[in-house]
Amino acid sequence: IRAARDHGLETTFMSTFWSMDRAIIEKLGPDAEGYMGVNPYAYYWDDAPGIVAMRKYNERVHPAEAKYRPSSYIQGWFTGMVYVETIRRVVAAGKPVTGDNLKDALSTIKDWDTGGVTGKVTFVNNKAAVGRVYRANVQKTVFEPASDWIYLK
Repeated sequence: IRAARDHGLETTFMSTFWSMDRAIIEKLGPDAEGYMGVNPYAYYWDDAPGIVAMRKYNERVHPAEAKYRPSSYIQGWFTGMVYVETIRRVVAAGKPVTGDNLKDALSTIKDWDTGGVTGKVTFVNNKAAVGRVYRANVQKTVFEPASDWIYLK
């Protein structure tokens, strides 16, 4: 991005989840202005109830790291939420917790509200097809939503 800017290329650089963490804004500085990408998760600084609960948990259990968590942490948190939800569904159905029963329970998740950790989740072919476009705000060193949640079905 810096080399392209140095050579006068004026374009909007875009990325996927894997390059949508605050570290890229910090590394690029002013060259990150306008950088955009898709992320299936909210950010740690968002005020969504699920993110607020995550921050409170971190303040209680990991106070030294509670100030910021990267996108990969939120991805792991969401994965844990999915495991808990599928286990709850298997147990509520009175079935043993097995791989096949967890897989079957996953397909029953429709419009699941994660408290804003991500958009509402519906699993289709074992995938949660939801994301949002974000844009870098260099002055605040954050990514801000540039779209609402986008659903692929």
